[in-house]
Amino acid sequence: MSARYRVSPAQASGAGSPGSRGPITNAAGEGLAEIATEAGICGASQLVAQMQCDPRLLPEGEAWEIIDTVTAAVLEETLHCDAEAAATFETLRTDHAAVAELLEAP
Repeated sequence: MSARYRVSPAQASGAGSPGSRGPITNAAGEGLAEIATEAGICGASQLVAQMQCDPRLLPEGEAWEIIDTVTAAVLEETLHCDAEAAATFETLRTDHAAVAELLEAP
């Protein structure tokens, strides 16, 4: 049985954009906003303001750990037909204090 789950964090995730696995930087360690500003991209200063993370967000490492855990469980349950993988969801809130609620879709 495959189920759809929705994890609601205690705080919103600061994990960045979908598919990113960390901050976007160049070889000099400059972030995307710094690069855009230095390159003279129109509106870069407004972009910088929009990209500031809310201090209430989960730290990136913690957010990605939760994302990786639930993704692996869903894939194992669905693709490997491994019903035991769903047990991950039974302990998710205790294993990760940042998870406020876990909803299972009908």
